[in-house]
Order: sequence, then structure tokens, then C-alpha cells
Amino acid sequence: MSVGKLNIAIDMRGLQTYSLHRGIGVHWREIMKKLMNTDQRSQYILIYAKNFPAADDDLIYPDNYRKIYVKVPFFRKKISLFYLWSLDQQRIYRILKNNSVDIAILTTFAEVWFPGKKFRDIPTITWVYDMIPFIFEEKYFRKVKYGALKRYFMNKKIKNTQEMDYIITSSQSGKQDWLKFAEYPENRVIVNPLGVNENYHKFAQDEKKIDGVRKKYNLDEKFIFYLGGVDPRKNLHRALKGYAIAREKISLPNIVIAGNINKQHRDYFAVCQQIRKYNLDDCVRFVGFIPDEHLPVMYGLAEFLLFPSLCEGFGLPVLEAMASGCPVLTSNISAMPEVAGNCAFLVRPHSAESIADGIIQIIQNNDLRNKMINCGKQRAKKFSWERTARNLLNIIEKVVNNE
Repeated sequence: MSVGKLNIAIDMRGLQTYSLHRGIGVHWREIMKKLMNTDQRSQYILIYAKNFPAADDDLIYPDNYRKIYVKVPFFRKKISLFYLWSLDQQRIYRILKNNSVDIAILTTFAEVWFPGKKFRDIPTITWVYDMIPFIFEEKYFRKVKYGALKRYFMNKKIKNTQEMDYIITSSQSGKQDWLKFAEYPENRVIVNPLGVNENYHKFAQDEKKIDGVRKKYNLDEKFIFYLGGVDPRKNLHRALKGYAIAREKISLPNIVIAGNINKQHRDYFAVCQQIRKYNLDDCVRFVGFIPDEHLPVMYGLAEFLLFPSLCEGFGLPVLEAMASGCPVLTSNISAMPEVAGNCAFLVRPHSAESIADGIIQIIQNNDLRNKMINCGKQRAKKFSWERTARNLLNIIEKVVNNE
């Protein structure tokens, strides 16, 4: 597919933040891989912050892609974020005009440091990943340093985002969350579901690879897999309580917790307190960040994925696990039911007892596990990054043609 020969600018700085190895980084890296093969006619201008790593650093772009690096302002004295916003908006606008850009795509909605404004005479779209800071304002704005200031600027950012020609979300749930907090025409919010890398469909009994992963992460023969952060909305504290309840009733494999977790953060300390509270010190292991090449094996070896999150813009681990043939326990709220369909065990995430019941049923019922595995594999085939990239091109065409 091609949208015709266009000059398309993408502000790639959303791939250079702490989300580098989390959802946003994976999200855009996979889309860019598919765009390279899907649209060879358009010219792409990719804008990065100078001297910062990006999630797509390993990609080799073809000749119709050009990278432009901008300096990150550094000031010895504190200055207004509005001033930084103004400088950034002017600087990026000049780049777009100098390159005769037909449309600009912003990846930086989650970051307060970027204004996220529409460029005045250039069609502009942005991807709203989620509204988590507003849904959990107690955590993100009230109990943090400079929380009131962060909320003020994020509210300003929502107003800026309301000027966009179109907005993309990854799920119907994410769309409805956006519309709760913003005044924006519903028909200009387009849902574009994410995909799953083909490698997750290819997990096979490669004994050498399996043995290598087992040894690297010191894995037991059986384990329950948790992938993600330890911030409260991930709901790990209730998952651990549910596990402790289930453990009093039946014998359970240990939990392996994976993710790029800051072990100096208070959220990590809170989880460790929870582990001690329920006497789970010998049952829970943190294995740190797991690279993409090992994840399909981790999913494939696990008894099931434990993912009772309270809110997700999409919930990519649910899809990755299903594609890998891993049963999934996840929440019956937010975007998770959209992704999982009827192929996962859905629990009430605010109830540790509901989580415990799900754990027990998955461990004890082999017929249920096999049904979830087969169903999940088939459902995962409905999602692909190629489709996500093609949908993005359709949106670009719609905006450029002023439809």
C-alpha cells in the first residue's frame, strides 16, 4: 500500500524517554519496521533528541528516511516550562517547513517536556497511549514532588492535544478514557490496535535455546510469569496477595517478575514489603529486564502470565503471551478484555480473592489451560504490526486529503 508521495515527519522523541524499553518504545519500533516495507514512496523525516538512545537505534532505514537530531536545551537556572515549550514548538516547526512536510505525527503525548501542539498550518496527529496519570491522579499528581505543577502542565497538554486534526488510540477503552478528560469530536478519534511480533508465534521446542534461557534466568521447571512495572496501577500488590491466598489452598510454582524495575524507587520497596508480609521471600524472584529475543521462550515456558493490571492503553503482554501459547490471567476491565477476548481467565482486579481463584483454576485445570492456549494462539493471529502500520497510513491519507 502507498498513500502517494508525501513528506511525512515523525517526532521520534517519544522513543527516547524512560519508555524506551516499555510499551511506547516497542510500539513505535515495530510500526517503523513495517512502515519501511509498506510505504516506499513517501519521504520520512524522523526527528530525535541529540545524544539520547532511541528504541529504534538498531533499525537500518532505507534511503527515503532521513534522521534529524535536535539539541536538548540545558539551562543553569530554572526557567518556565512554557518557555521550553515555545522554543521547542518553534524549532520543530522550522524543521517541518524547511522540509516541506505534508503531515506531522507526534509520539510524545506521555511526556510533559514536549508541548504536543498542532503546527499551525501543517496537519498534525498524535497517538494518545493512555490517560493513566488522570485516572490515578492520587499517585501521579498528589503524592509526588511538584505533582500540582505536573498536573497543571498535563492539563495544558490535553488542551494542546485537543487542537489535533486526528487522535489515535490503541483500544476502544483508551478512546473512551480520552473522551472523559477532553473535549474532542468522537469521530476524530481513531482506534488502531497494536500488533504482535512474528517471533512470538514461532516458539518451538528448541532445546538448546530453552536450556540457555533457563540457565540465564535460573528458572524452575514450572513458574508463574509476571512482566511489567511495579507501580500501583499494575496491581502487583493484589496479585501477590491473591497468590498468597491461593498458596494456602494448593501447591504453587514460584513467581518470576521481569521488567526494567528501578530498585531504588519507593514502589519497589512497597512490593518488597508486600512479599515479606505474606512470607513469599522464597516464592518470588526478580530477574530484571528481558530482551525481545528471550521473551517468547519465557512466555512459552511459563505456566501462565499473571497480568491483573488496573489500567492499560492496550496491554501488549497479554497479546504476546497468547501468541506464544502461554495461558493468561488478566483483568476484566480497561483494555484487557478487548485484547484477550474469551481466550484468557478474566478476574476482578480489585479483588485478591478473585485473583486467587483464577490462579487455582489455571493451575489445577489442564483442560482449561489447553483451551486457553489454543484459543489464545488463534486470537493473536488477528493482530499484526503490519495491519497497525497500514491503518496508520490510512489515517495519514485521511488527514492529508482533509476527509
